[in-house]
Amino acid sequence: MILPGRNGMDTDWLFFGETLLREAAERELAGEVPGGSVRIKSDGSYVTDSDIRIETLLRRRLRARFPDHGIRGEEQSSINEKAAFQWMIDPIDGTHSFVHKIPLYGMLLALSHEDCPVMGWIFLPALNLMISGAKGTGLRVNGRPRPAARKDARDPAREIIATGERHQFEAAGLDALWVDLARRTRHLRTYCDCFGHAMTVLGATGVMVDVHLKVWDWQATTVLMREAGGVLLRADSADSGTSDLLFGKPDVIDVLIRTWDKEGISHPWTDCTETA
Repeated sequence: MILPGRNGMDTDWLFFGETLLREAAERELAGEVPGGSVRIKSDGSYVTDSDIRIETLLRRRLRARFPDHGIRGEEQSSINEKAAFQWMIDPIDGTHSFVHKIPLYGMLLALSHEDCPVMGWIFLPALNLMISGAKGTGLRVNGRPRPAARKDARDPAREIIATGERHQFEAAGLDALWVDLARRTRHLRTYCDCFGHAMTVLGATGVMVDVHLKVWDWQATTVLMREAGGVLLRADSADSGTSDLLFGKPDVIDVLIRTWDKEGISHPWTDCTETA
């Protein structure tokens, strides 16, 4: 059992989350024709039968083991919204990639206690990459402990900068920020899936700027970035109920913020690393 306020979490819960995500992926994501029926939601994004079935399975398993916990997910209504413990589910992050058989989609699971993210999982099933962590316990990659990544960049100017898609920046009122990144770096990469989050947690990319995100899109990354030894900054997005994230190696983040300040591109970032 997790004890609120304790510096560390039971690995039993981490293992449960890892096993749960692998079970769901094995059931739903291993077929030749992914997803079954494909539909377009009101926001223009894809949803497939696999999205629905995965979230249903995860909810069923979570409710069986943690009946007093709340659950929030991308495809179904919230339950037990006033519970201290809340699970966040994104059954397929990157459904567009999943539909087109691009192996950068993933599954996101997070647990918060009294609005503070305390556990997180990112699973990229097509790449067999599971990243998990809990507050105070360090990072796990495919079930094995991984030392914290190098916090500083050897050469910030040569680090890969990752972003979400440009239309997200437009929706968040931050198109000027995206344009500045595209103009200033030769190493910009755009990832609309949690692949970019995973690579930044592991230190492969120097920093990622991802905006206009729902809570299930970012809470896992908050925990994992902290346990990886990096920094995560968050701001309320222009669209109510969404968030903007800037996370990665501290010195790369410092360079970006100083540059944006000089250019008059400001944003009310708050450091979430220590509260994760």
